Parts: sequence; structure tokens; C-alpha cells
Amino acid sequence: MESFTNFLRSFSQSFDSPQNQQQITEERRESSLSESGYDSQNSSRRSSDTNQAEKAQRMRKIRNQAREDDDEGDEAFSRRGRVGNHAHSFSSSSGGSSVAIGVGLAAFALGSYAIGKILFSSSTQTPKFSTTTKEIIEAIKKIEEDTKEYPVIGLDCQWNLTMTEGRRNKIALLQLCSSEGNLAIIPMNKIHTYPDELKNLLRNTRIIKAGVETIKDAKYLLEDYGLVVSSTYDIRYLAEDCGHQPLGLEKLAERILDIELGRDWELIASDWDKDNLDDNQKSYAEKSVKVSIDIFKTLIPYAISRVNRNEILNYCYEHVDRPFVYYSQRY
Repeated sequence: MESFTNFLRSFSQSFDSPQNQQQITEERRESSLSESGYDSQNSSRRSSDTNQAEKAQRMRKIRNQAREDDDEGDEAFSRRGRVGNHAHSFSSSSGGSSVAIGVGLAAFALGSYAIGKILFSSSTQTPKFSTTTKEIIEAIKKIEEDTKEYPVIGLDCQWNLTMTEGRRNKIALLQLCSSEGNLAIIPMNKIHTYPDELKNLLRNTRIIKAGVETIKDAKYLLEDYGLVVSSTYDIRYLAEDCGHQPLGLEKLAERILDIELGRDWELIASDWDKDNLDDNQKSYAEKSVKVSIDIFKTLIPYAISRVNRNEILNYCYEHVDRPFVYYSQRY
């Protein structure tokens, strides 16, 4: 027993020797530095993961709320009654309140791009059509100036749906609208020369042309008039990304902006080729393109963290110049 005790004492003294203690200290220091280096290399990754998780959680909340709004939408609109063709009413009903709050939050989130007021509500007069080269150039220059800050414009087209000798009719009307509400409504079938300003705006890849089925409009503009339209974007991608059902323009306007376009069958089937369009046609031509850019402006703050030119372009480029495909069919 005594010999075993002496062995333990000798081993302990050997273990506690200055040389061993120095070696242990160095090993611990190396281990500490290694762990510190690992933490340094991964701190940004953990921060990024946290930000991504927070963003995902925020988007889930937005999508869930949007789904609830969509589910209650029809009932809410029936309670509010029909909104007039030129009205822009935010109701106190549950559906209307959620839309009003959503628009308010979007305006706050936009910062320097704040909506201020929905463009649609500024429709107090019959829109002026650009029928001469000079008028087209003036209208396009105003739109292009606005795109220097906000690289998205609304785009829509009208044409007669009835077939002529088994063929589709040419586009009769081209509508463009900037984020500031500057309009260019051009009767394409009455214009024989298209200025370079219009051509350059349409084919500029750094300007998003937003609407519903804009890729079809681009296809027809190329077929009918040889005009190249680049960077078309279907706003249903954005609506679906924010949790809304990817409905048609009229339904999206109702659900997101609380606006009724008043697009009935009589208007859809009306003659867009005639020389003098009636007031309903002119009003719809303005409203449809303004609503397109309004929906984009209202939803985009929920899809990206910072609303600026580069972030908007980077977000949209994934789906530019592509026909809309439902999310369930994409993946």
C-alpha cells in the first residue's frame, strides 16, 4: 500500500512539473485560438442565418394574414357593396381595414418611395391620349425621368377580342404609367411612326414593365408593330410571393387596393379600334395601367428588405420575360 502511495505521489509531481504545465498551457491557448477563429469565421454566417430566419418568419405571418384576408375578401366586399367606377373607398369592415393598414404599412416601408396616395385616386379627368409624335415623346420623357428613381412602370394593352377572318386583331391601345402617375396612352392603330424614345423605353432591360400577362402584350406588340419589349414582369408572381392568390387584375385590385375596375363584359367586348373611344373605355384604359403599378408598389415592401432600385431589379429578374406559372407547378 505504501509503495502504491509513493507511486501516486511521484506521478503527481511529474504531472505538475513546470515543463508539463507549460505544455498544457500552450495546448489550451491553441485550443482557445482555434475556437475563437471558428467563431470569427462563422459569426457572419450565424448572423445571416438569423436574419434569414427572421425574414422567413415575417413572410409566413404576412402570407397567413393575406390568406385570411383573401378568404374573407368576397364576404367583405359584399358587405361594403359595390364601389363606384371612379371611387376609391377604404371601408371600416374587416377586409377594408386590413387593406387600408396594408397600404399604410407599405407607404411607411417605402421610405423615399412612399406611395403617398394611390395613383388610381387621382383619376378625376378623362385621360389625355398621345396621338402625335410630339405628344408621345413628351409623355415618354416624363415616364423615363421617373424610372431613374423607381425602375418599374405599368404596362397594359387593349385590342378587339373578336376575330377577323380567323385571326387576332392588332393591338389598338398601349398604356404606360410611371410610379409617379405619368401616363402615355397611345392609340397604336392610329400611329404610323414610333419615336425612338418609345422604342428605347420598351426595350430597356433596366426598366420593369409590370402588369398581368405582360409577356403576351410584349409578344403582340412585336408581332403587330415590330416593337421589342424587354423585362416584362407578371405581378401575380409578387402577389403569390406575398401570400395572395394569383388572380386576374380586377380581383387583385379588389383584394389588395380595395378598388373596383368596373370591367364588365360589355367593356371587354367593346370596339377599341374606333376613332372616338367612349368615356368608359378611356377611363378603363387609365385605371387598368395605374392599378398595375399601384399593386406592385403596395406589395414590394413585403417581398424585399430595402426598397431601392437595385433591390427591385434583383427581385424581379428571376421572373422577367416569363409567363406566369403557379408556385405549385414551379417546384
